[in-house]
Amino acid sequence: MSIFDLLKPKSSRMDLALAELLKGVAKAADDKIYNPDFEPEGGWDKWCAWAAKQGKIARMIRSLAKNAMAFDFSGDDDKALELVQKMRRRTHLDLILVLAFKDWLEYGRCFLEVVWEKKRIGNNVVEDIIKIKRVNPMTVRVFRDNEDDVRELRDFLKRHFPNVDRSNIKEGSGDNIIGFVQHFKRAEEGKAVFFKPEELIFIPRYPDYDAPDGVSLLRENYANIMNKLGTEKYQAIMLKRFVDHKHKFKVPERWWHRIEELQSKIKNMLKAGGDLWIPEGMEVEILEPKGNPLATIKAQEHIEDQVIAGMGFSDSFTESKSSNRSVGEVQLQFFERDIRPERYIFKVVIEDRIIIPYVRKKLGPKAKPPEMVFEDLTPRDEVRWAAVMASYLPYMTKSQIKRLFDELGYPVPKEEEKEFSAKVDLATQKGVPKPVLTGSVDVREEFAEEIHRLRKELLEVFD
Repeated sequence: MSIFDLLKPKSSRMDLALAELLKGVAKAADDKIYNPDFEPEGGWDKWCAWAAKQGKIARMIRSLAKNAMAFDFSGDDDKALELVQKMRRRTHLDLILVLAFKDWLEYGRCFLEVVWEKKRIGNNVVEDIIKIKRVNPMTVRVFRDNEDDVRELRDFLKRHFPNVDRSNIKEGSGDNIIGFVQHFKRAEEGKAVFFKPEELIFIPRYPDYDAPDGVSLLRENYANIMNKLGTEKYQAIMLKRFVDHKHKFKVPERWWHRIEELQSKIKNMLKAGGDLWIPEGMEVEILEPKGNPLATIKAQEHIEDQVIAGMGFSDSFTESKSSNRSVGEVQLQFFERDIRPERYIFKVVIEDRIIIPYVRKKLGPKAKPPEMVFEDLTPRDEVRWAAVMASYLPYMTKSQIKRLFDELGYPVPKEEEKEFSAKVDLATQKGVPKPVLTGSVDVREEFAEEIHRLRKELLEVFD
């Protein structure tokens, strides 16, 4: 229905418009805040996959994942550390864990499959990790030892995987995992894959009694995200109204028989950006956008604040205009503290299920596997940091000093590594870069003053 149709002097059209208006009012009045059975069209997984690719939401999910999974390996056993670093590079572990954490946020769960391969070298058979695969969470069904799952899994295996031992699949407490099936609904096509509990790494995100497989960050913020995306859509429409004004045409009754011709000509003129040439007696008005700009801005800010709070990621981490350095650093410290438990969840699982078994299988049970160490996300004042670290030079080992020099931008060439200890005299600090040496003087004096102050206080206490 166009604006020209609404201007026609026919009561039936006015009745239809009124009926549509009343229907919309009735629907709005009938909306419920509490709706436990609500599910988006296509299901939660489908909606989450869509929402994770929408503008700022996509940026938040991506940034959370890559910041949380910024890690390295550290350990005293050089042989074990080198072994793990090679496996890390070969399997692209950094990329896999960033994407796995993204799945964890997006779907509320993630799955990893460690692929081993046996190779014969001479008379020995060597087993090695050749790949670490992400398994699409939307395609995996988790079976637990409750009555329904046990019965259904046993029947499924009997029909599609008759060679799999089903004797251990028994009813229990109901919360223990007894298996995973990928593409369960496509079993008749031969697409299903069965995994024993130990064959798949499963990390649920904050599982609950009514959601044992985990809860998506996006699902938790469904209302906030839809409000934000809806607001942005209407903002674009409103902006278009300011740029491309709507026109109100008053067409005399005598011209109604040529209304389609008028519409066509006027639309062509508007599209071409030219002036409007209209018949005598016909009037044109520009409809100015109206409303309460201040209230609209407040509402938009409220929705944005709710999204940021719910998603746990501040604008100041990535937008220079939104904060000064000190505020941004404080926010980052809170952010790092917030994700620390989630980092630890992944650290424990990855070490227990991949790193420790791999090192001990390759090097024996006495080998000391390295551990995952996560990066400090807080921006660092390089000059101040260098000055502080330089004051500790007399207490550092050769490898620590070498790493310090690398981070300062003075890497030690490989051909000079053997002579490195001779090049740096820790007693006189010969060989230390001048900017670092100069900056460390104030730091040492501060340490000395603090030590003298503490000594004085201790003497007063014990005298």
